[in-house]
Amino acid sequence: MNLNPNYRYIGLDFETTWLDFSKDEPIQIGIVEIDHTGKIIKEFSSLLKPTKDLSELKTIVWFITGISIDDIANAPTPQDILPQIQWFFTDNTILIGHNIRFDLEFLHKFFPELSYANNIDTYPLAQGMIHYQSSYALEVLVPGENAHNALQDTKNALTLFQKIIEKIENLQTKYPIVSHFTSQEIFSLAAYLPAKGPTLNNDIKDIPRLNKIMGANTQSQANESTIDLWQLENQKRYYLGNTNLKTFLERVAPNKNIILAFSNLQKLNIAKSMLNAMGIKNLGFLKDDQMIDYQKFESFLNKTTFTNEEILFICKYYSHLEQGLGLLDLNTKSDYQIYHFLKNKKEKTRYPIVLATHQWLFSYIQETTNEYQDYDILFFDAERRYKSYNLFLSRPQDMYYTLNFIETLLYKQFLEQETNAKTTKSNNQKIAAFYTSFQIFIGQLFMESKQLFTGNNAERIQSNPISTDSTFYKTNLIWKQIIDALPTLEDEVDPSDFETIKKQFDHIETLFNTVITIEKKMMNDDMYFVYSEHTQYTSWSEFIEIFPSTIYFFSNSDKAATNLFPNEQPKINIKTNKIWLYDKIVWYITNNSQTPQDYKQQSFFIASTRKEESKQLFESLYKSNLHNHYTIVAENITWWAGKNIFKLKNSAPKIIIGWYAFLLAIYAECISLDEIIVFNIRGNNEQSILDDIQRYANS
Repeated sequence: MNLNPNYRYIGLDFETTWLDFSKDEPIQIGIVEIDHTGKIIKEFSSLLKPTKDLSELKTIVWFITGISIDDIANAPTPQDILPQIQWFFTDNTILIGHNIRFDLEFLHKFFPELSYANNIDTYPLAQGMIHYQSSYALEVLVPGENAHNALQDTKNALTLFQKIIEKIENLQTKYPIVSHFTSQEIFSLAAYLPAKGPTLNNDIKDIPRLNKIMGANTQSQANESTIDLWQLENQKRYYLGNTNLKTFLERVAPNKNIILAFSNLQKLNIAKSMLNAMGIKNLGFLKDDQMIDYQKFESFLNKTTFTNEEILFICKYYSHLEQGLGLLDLNTKSDYQIYHFLKNKKEKTRYPIVLATHQWLFSYIQETTNEYQDYDILFFDAERRYKSYNLFLSRPQDMYYTLNFIETLLYKQFLEQETNAKTTKSNNQKIAAFYTSFQIFIGQLFMESKQLFTGNNAERIQSNPISTDSTFYKTNLIWKQIIDALPTLEDEVDPSDFETIKKQFDHIETLFNTVITIEKKMMNDDMYFVYSEHTQYTSWSEFIEIFPSTIYFFSNSDKAATNLFPNEQPKINIKTNKIWLYDKIVWYITNNSQTPQDYKQQSFFIASTRKEESKQLFESLYKSNLHNHYTIVAENITWWAGKNIFKLKNSAPKIIIGWYAFLLAIYAECISLDEIIVFNIRGNNEQSILDDIQRYANS
């Protein structure tokens, strides 16, 4: 790494009482200075005493940060350490951190005297330069001990920064054209990278292409146990509860041109893992393959001006190329906006086996084109068909999703004009005006929705149809104006884009004319709302009419359905136990061994749906010192699924508190468990959930 030596490079990280900078406080600070080669020059670390009552800081803070109340009881205050850290902050200091905007909020609030020249956030840089990660949390990108220690996290962020800079330097050397973009002033790292780009005298042509890596044709060979789908009856239900999923997949995998549809993404990933373990790699999915139209990409690269996000996208492309990756890893809003302009709509790949969720399948069936219309559909989790379809029919409408799509169309038209990709002249003022109108609409809708929540603590409420509710008088006026303006976009955007936005607006219109549920959510300390219809009920005959292809339904629990394997017995893959008291769970796990020093190497999943009870259970586990013998993860307290999955990928015995989707995600990652303890399950479908868990447990 060779950075511009005219700057001081300072890593910064805070550990805090929680994540809300408006009311939480720092409890530890870490500062590390490096020179332009990445060598550590000086470091500083200190615990900090918050002003709030220390009794409020319970075990969960220790769990997240490793810092206990005793550690910070006699720590200095931010003002106490100010003289020791002031010299790090000068008019040429560049602050570096992972998701540093969070840390800067605490810096500005608790150390307002300190100033600096600029900051570099490694989080968006990592999203651009490090691909196909389960999470972009720092401890996943730079694994090691002492994560969430402020000093160590600062060093890890600088290690990540150095890795990213070295990747860009390598791309500049291997693909000199990259320097042309990374040296542009708008790029966030341009001032710190010494390499300057070549002057381009000609257009950029002959871009090296990503080679889409197709799995070898590893379709399973038919044998005497293979299920011939032609022998099954179309639209009939079959019971599979007495055989495990892996066995059934082995029996149907030799069939070609089939879609396997599961009730959620976690189950799909379990099936994918099982099929991959069988050697079947050439799997498709009911979504875009993220292929690029290279003619458009050439015109994109030949633009005269670029944004920081566009340059990072270009770096991402060449990073994929350098690593031999065939499909782009898109993971930011900007990525998807750029790709929406670049995507290849003509190039399609047909796979012998296609995986889908129920929701993907229902959405796909609604599309006007269907390259898989001749495929047979194997619809798993048939007992959940009504729930899946009703959820699809009454799916929530996030107004910000629609706003982002309109913004994407505006950006796409801007690129079309910049690159002369559209022969007919378009007027982007129409889309811009429409975008502004929809912003105003959302603001008015949210303002009037907020009135319904005044004076109560409800998270969701039922509302009369918005179209006839006087509370939403102004919203309805603006909505009528937007609907009247919608046809003016038809000549401004691609037909497929207009069809997409029209479907979204038809959905909003439907919502406004029915009894709906309004759910209150928070984003960046701002309240916003999501709207959905009440659950719709569909008869069996109405349900099966939506499928244009041959379809077979498979149930885990419907024993009244035809049994495909009447002579087989169900295999119990994992032990299940019901314990409903905190202390008894602790006693049960503790007495799983002869002595506290001789714990058996077993891993437990504690099924808990209630967050507050999960917290209390978590407290009990820590007070009993079980964290000294087990890796403890409380997924339904922190909700950081990607980070938690990464943390569980070790051989240590584990205690995991979480719920259904997280348990299935653990199975999909082939993380072994020995026992499930049912602590609490919300609702009256406990047995069907437990049957479902057994069904998808690893063999």
